Order: sequence, then C-alpha cells, then structure tokens
Amino acid sequence: MKSRRALYSLKKALSTSSNVSVKLSMSLYDKQISPILLYGCPVWGSPSCTNYIYIDDVPENVSPHAALRSLDDKCKVHFCKRIGKIKEGNARPILVNVVDTEDKYRILGRNASLTAPYKIRNYVKEQVYEYENIHNEVCKYALNVNKFVSNTACRLELGCYPVHITDLGHYGKWF
Repeated sequence: MKSRRALYSLKKALSTSSNVSVKLSMSLYDKQISPILLYGCPVWGSPSCTNYIYIDDVPENVSPHAALRSLDDKCKVHFCKRIGKIKEGNARPILVNVVDTEDKYRILGRNASLTAPYKIRNYVKEQVYEYENIHNEVCKYALNVNKFVSNTACRLELGCYPVHITDLGHYGKWF
C-alpha cells in the first residue's frame, strides 16, 4: 500500500515534465519505490504453493496415500487427494501438499530413478503478487505504453527480471 502511494506521487511529479527518460524513471523506481516495496523481503519466505507435487499414472484402485507411501514413507503431507474427472480409463492425477520442501525435492529426485513406481511431476502455479503488479506498472509507465502491453515484453525491453527472481539483496541494474 505504501509503495503504491509512492508510485502515485512519483507519477504525479513526473507528469509535470513531458520528457522524462526511461533511465531516469527506472532510477527513481530503484531509489524511491523499490526500497518501500521490498522492505522485509528476506523474511517473506517462499510462497505457500511451492510444496505441491503431482503423482501420475496411479491406478484408480490404489489410494492416494498408498501411492505416496510407495514413493516415500517418511514424507509428511498436509493433504493427498485425486483431482479432476476420470477420462476414458485414464487415472486421475494425485495432488500432494508436502509439509517440508526437502521432502518434496527428495520425492522429485526419485522420479529420475528407475525404482519409482509412478511418474512424479512438479506442480507449478503462476501467481501474480502485488509487488510484481507495481513493478510491471512502473515498467509500462517508463516505456510510455498502455496497460495491455505484455509484462514480459516490457521487462525484456528494459533488460530487467521479475521481482521474485532478482537478487533482492541489491536492487537491480537497469542499464
């Protein structure tokens, strides 16, 4: 909320000048908005959706918990259930929410081995966080494009990365 207010103030200040360079706009973002936006980021932790995995090719007559135990009997989970609808004899995938990230990577590591009885894949859910929205808004404002332009294209044009994969210890170099 505070970074959104700072962005509004910055836009208001820059609107009085008709010729603001992209470099200046991004420099102002780095110095005025980014510190507010990323305050406390080392303690945010990883998003809660990162500990999900799918187990595929498990016959319908095998319970989800039995399939998981056959992969790793020490793994602690929040839940383990089949998802989706049955399609022409194909088994539904099992979605597992693993408690510990180390358990998740141990199970995914078994996918490479020939001893794994079922196919395991990582669950990837794209989430857009408010800090990414603010960063995208700044990029589009700096390039003077409308809000419907691709976020990826704007970041590519500026040579920057999404906030969640940059080194949050120092604020990125734009040029």
